[in-house]
Amino acid sequence: MKKVTTILIIIAVIALLHFVFIYFFFVRGAGRDKSEELIPEPTVIPPPISAVINDEPVAVHQKKNYFPQGSRFNFASSINGKLKSIPEMSDVRNGILVDADSGNVMWSLSPYEAVPIASMTKMMTLMVALEQIKARGLSLNEMVTVSRTAVLVKPTIAGLKPNDQIPLGTLLQSMIVKSANDCALTTAEFFGGGDSSKFIAMMNAAASQLGLKHSFYSNPHGLPEKKSRNDNRGSCEDIAILSIALMRYPEAREWVGLKEVTFKNDGPKGPVRFLNHNRLLRSRQCPGVDGIKTGFTQRAGFCIAASCERNGKRLIAVVAGCSSQRSRDELVKKLFNWGYKRLGQ
Repeated sequence: MKKVTTILIIIAVIALLHFVFIYFFFVRGAGRDKSEELIPEPTVIPPPISAVINDEPVAVHQKKNYFPQGSRFNFASSINGKLKSIPEMSDVRNGILVDADSGNVMWSLSPYEAVPIASMTKMMTLMVALEQIKARGLSLNEMVTVSRTAVLVKPTIAGLKPNDQIPLGTLLQSMIVKSANDCALTTAEFFGGGDSSKFIAMMNAAASQLGLKHSFYSNPHGLPEKKSRNDNRGSCEDIAILSIALMRYPEAREWVGLKEVTFKNDGPKGPVRFLNHNRLLRSRQCPGVDGIKTGFTQRAGFCIAASCERNGKRLIAVVAGCSSQRSRDELVKKLFNWGYKRLGQ
């Protein structure tokens, strides 16, 4: 009888242990994974209560008055160096935060240093293309033929094929939203009459005209050159000036704020859509972000030029040299929140 009782106790204990194991590792584990997905992204300074969270980028599309072109930024009230209140500052090499309306710099970190700018290059590519469209009286429905050389660039591509015919507007949208390098080179070849070097010369001429003192372009996409000294480069101040200049074009104001773009409707599995690399457009932790361009190469690190408007006040942030996309994005979110708090918003 004692043996039977002992056996029953052992069986009960084993069953209980199995139940505990299943509960904690499967039931509780599954629930914990779901809850972790809902944890909001951290922020040092909470977004202002007065800011309106809106999924769609609207303000920048109507905004037309910016800091006067050709003027220089005012650094008189700028806080220089790394802000202790933003931990991600330890991960950035260069940066600037500018009031786009007044041109007053709120924060800066080595803003004049010429650094690799990676795909932020495509802001200049887009601006020159839009200026050429205006000068030549072209339509965004103009069909562009893709060359054999354009499809060879990697790694971020739209998947163009030689002799493809693509509308000019779709080409430019895909370049800026997807950051497609094949679209960027196709753009340069189209406006350069088959010679991308002619378009690159237009880019450098436009940089000079804007007063970008530390900018130089070797290609239209931002991929690294064989020698680092030949990489596309610019200072954070230059990129901020370029950002404001680009926003003067209605098409650019719209396209840089698109969360996605339809590349073509007749893909083998249905419409082909590209998501914007700028995840800040989809972040609820930093309301008001509505553009403009991200970038990354090994030499440039993770960089971004970003635009944000709250209560009619626009700020432009540019940071370069971050070690990860997450730290770059967290830094910019907290930098915008810090800036608007300093403005009393």
